[in-house]
Amino acid sequence: LPYDAKLRAVAITYFFSSTSSSTADQTWRLFHSGNASNVVSDFTFDVANDMTNTDGNKYVYVATGLDIQMNKNRTYSARRESGSLDIQTAVRFDVWYTRHTANF
Repeated sequence: LPYDAKLRAVAITYFFSSTSSSTADQTWRLFHSGNASNVVSDFTFDVANDMTNTDGNKYVYVATGLDIQMNKNRTYSARRESGSLDIQTAVRFDVWYTRHTANF
């Protein structure tokens, strides 16, 4: 990021080739500087209880109300930290943040 920001929400979307009803926990980690031990936040959920099935094969998990500091001049990455569910098609990881206007 070229400026300081606050992480406000995260959406993680799974695309399956067929319907899924797994209750196995999945943990995704958002981290910075290419080092997974520099944790910004972990997000843990399961398909059956925590994700919304939007069209049969597309499941969405949303975490809102976040107020997590993201410092400028760092790169950010995401990876699945635990869980062995075969997602089959694709994963999308979206972040929403607000910029600190006084700190460029």
